[in-house]
Amino acid sequence: MKTVENRGQTVRWRGPVAIHASLPWHAAGDRDSRILQLRRHGLLDGTPRGVIVAVAELVDGHQAVVHADLTSCCEPWGMCRYGDRPAFHLVLANIRKLPRPVPARGALTVGWRVPADVASAVRSQLTLSEV
Repeated sequence: MKTVENRGQTVRWRGPVAIHASLPWHAAGDRDSRILQLRRHGLLDGTPRGVIVAVAELVDGHQAVVHADLTSCCEPWGMCRYGDRPAFHLVLANIRKLPRPVPARGALTVGWRVPADVASAVRSQLTLSEV
């Protein structure tokens, strides 16, 4: 499971986050060797879109450190660049995949408010120790 989200700037938020699979496919995925490899093996077939697929804890945010061999500090998912600027890595821990993805409209903003009915549907799938 992906443990790093790439952004063009860091965020102050630390704590629980919902992991949302966007409805539209981002064209950059068609140029990413990691994604292309998953596709070749059929691992993205039937992947749900426009849904919350997991919950996690956002535990750190930092600017990417680029090593001499041009890899980043958070390989394999941490990128060195985010478009035309340095990438920032949002580090996730305690990632819990939901048994049943929950339909929801997402947002690129970290810390977006999940509607009450969606939050309830997500919580109902977590054990008491995970809430």
